[in-house]
Amino acid sequence: MTTLVLIGFIVRALAFVGSVGGAEEVVQDTWMTVIAGIDRFEERSSLRTWIGGILVNRAKTRGVADRRAASFSSPPPDDAEAAESERFGPRGYWSAPPTAWDTAPEALTLRKEACEQIDHELSNLPPQRDLPP
Repeated sequence: MTTLVLIGFIVRALAFVGSVGGAEEVVQDTWMTVIAGIDRFEERSSLRTWIGGILVNRAKTRGVADRRAASFSSPPPDDAEAAESERFGPRGYWSAPPTAWDTAPEALTLRKEACEQIDHELSNLPPQRDLPP
């Protein structure tokens, strides 16, 4: 096989895979598949077209897998790292412990307003009447 054909296969794989190293692996995997499956080649197309189809299918599969892996292994954005450094001290402990949900200022304000509203509504109720037994 000529170097030009090999480079063409790498370039074609590179359209689906994000790196040259990944494209080279796809080409190697393609050749392994061709060697293992050459007895299934039915000559309905040219050998080059058949190999190209295998290459494209392998490259698409590899590209999808690489994108999935990259999304999970990407480092956090810089602003997230800065926020984390503000929350934790140098030894890894909380700089200030998180406040409980029921003592947060917003919750206390809402609770106070709710209690005042309930007291107001209770004071506007008519006097309780004794019900017969």
